[in-house]
Amino acid sequence: MRVTDNMLARSVLTNSGRALSRFADLQARIASGRNLLRPSDDPLTLAKILATKTQANRVDAHADNASSAIGFMSLTEGSLEEVSSLLSHAKELVLAGMNGTTDASGAEAQVTELQSMIDSLLQVANRDFGGRRVFGGQQTTEPPYSRAGEGVTYRGDGSDIFEELGPGLRVALNLNGPAAFETVPARLEGTVDLNPALSQVTKLADLFDGDGALTGRIRLTDSNGVTADVDLLAATSIGDVLEGINNAGLSITATISADRNSILLTDVGGGSNLTVEDLDGGTLANDLGLETTSDTGEIEGVDLNPALTEETATALLLGGAGLSPGVWTIRTSGETGSREATLDPSTANTVGELFDLLEGARAADGSSLGIRPKIEGSKIAIESTRLHVAISLSDAASPGSAEAMGLAGIGGPRDIFTLLNDAAEAVSSRDTDAMDRAIRDMTRAIEGTAGVRGAYGARARQVLDLRERLADESVDLTIRLGDLEDVDMAKAALELNQAETVYNASLAAGARLYQTNFFDYIR
Repeated sequence: MRVTDNMLARSVLTNSGRALSRFADLQARIASGRNLLRPSDDPLTLAKILATKTQANRVDAHADNASSAIGFMSLTEGSLEEVSSLLSHAKELVLAGMNGTTDASGAEAQVTELQSMIDSLLQVANRDFGGRRVFGGQQTTEPPYSRAGEGVTYRGDGSDIFEELGPGLRVALNLNGPAAFETVPARLEGTVDLNPALSQVTKLADLFDGDGALTGRIRLTDSNGVTADVDLLAATSIGDVLEGINNAGLSITATISADRNSILLTDVGGGSNLTVEDLDGGTLANDLGLETTSDTGEIEGVDLNPALTEETATALLLGGAGLSPGVWTIRTSGETGSREATLDPSTANTVGELFDLLEGARAADGSSLGIRPKIEGSKIAIESTRLHVAISLSDAASPGSAEAMGLAGIGGPRDIFTLLNDAAEAVSSRDTDAMDRAIRDMTRAIEGTAGVRGAYGARARQVLDLRERLADESVDLTIRLGDLEDVDMAKAALELNQAETVYNASLAAGARLYQTNFFDYIR
């Protein structure tokens, strides 16, 4: 094929222009630091860059949400820690109030401090983070707790505040007020002293509300002047004491008094003088109220006040009146609905069996009511085993045994504000039973708050771990984006040097090809 000068010229110009364009393109990439200068450079790589940027923006948004969530949750955890410290100090104050050496002014100071704790707790409960109330649920603009008379009311709701921390991953950040401050289960408190009657099986250790009576040897002298020493060192029950006296061979009979509260000694020998005394430095006769001389032929001891225990026969309750036949209706109700069961307490032979009936109560669907009975002094209380649940108990027919035992009624969930108020009232009235109950309640509240802190802390730890993973993922995406977008300087510099060499070679070749000019033809 014939190659003309024009063809050579066009070829030289085309190749030189292509080399120059390649050189200029590499120079521009090095100057900008970008691997792509225009979409047409590499459409496939451009699509990867756009997808990576979208993913990186989403990860950064989730990381920002996680950082905000951690701030919110850290404030919540700190608030719960303050609640625990406040409860511990309140418990110490009530314990000090039970000290018999505390005078009226000291008690008044303790009451003032307990009442001031309610205001401190209100400040904690109404905290906000970034304009959102921490314990108000989704009612985040107004303080969730406020004074209402002598009590405190909650105006928030039970909703959760969610934060999106990943695709399809929404985490609840908050604790609503009841979850944070109702950490003591509902309790239905018996209001009647069940006053167990004395019986043959009553243990000496259970007398005087559990303080007990020490065994020993006693001396009896009947109206005939006959004396007998009775060894009661091995006695364990009232029956043992009665049997020992009745078998002493005297004209003295020992029985339980008509009101079933004490021991009654009667001389049936026809005389009137009757003497009882302790031997060997013992105190049994004195403890029982029998150590005396009577000229009436009769000695009635003191009220022995047997303690209420799970072994106490139900027939002995209420001074021996026992439990009348009849059905109890028990209901528990909360956010998840209500459950109801019925039982006949008169089928229980002992307090322990009555407790078994209550704990084993089942609703129609077979689910447990979740209640736990307990003895508190001479009364019975029923607690829920779950938080935020109310308990109600009633007789199917009134009046019934629930009413007689002071158990008929409703026990609702209790918050820490109520506990502090009750504690202040107990210290103010110097009521040791109420103070003892307040101490138990605050112990439960401290334990409940610790449980809430543990569960919430685990949730906060999960968010913290997630933020760390998002930070790592953000770094990985940045590196990947750099690999796609940023030019490899070493490679580009080498390619630029090659392109410059090619361009210079192209110019040199063209120059050599056209060294012949017009003057060469006119010589």
